[in-house]
Amino acid sequence: MLPDQKVSIDRLAGQDSEFLALCDDYDACVDALQYWGNSEEPGAETRAGEYRDLIGTLFEEITQILEKYTKRRQE
Repeated sequence: MLPDQKVSIDRLAGQDSEFLALCDDYDACVDALQYWGNSEEPGAETRAGEYRDLIGTLFEEITQILEKYTKRRQE
């Protein structure tokens, strides 16, 4: 996730437990998507789609927080 923002992500995660939790949730969803994407279980395709949607939402939240953080640091 956002390799060009790794330093900012690490800094912010160390300062903000809510941001860290968002990042942890994102990572867990990526793992879950990989599982369900490879699964043959009934409903796997639906589950994978749900995780794709959730990943998108979390990514947007993380990106918005990072933009605000970067803007504050530049001021």
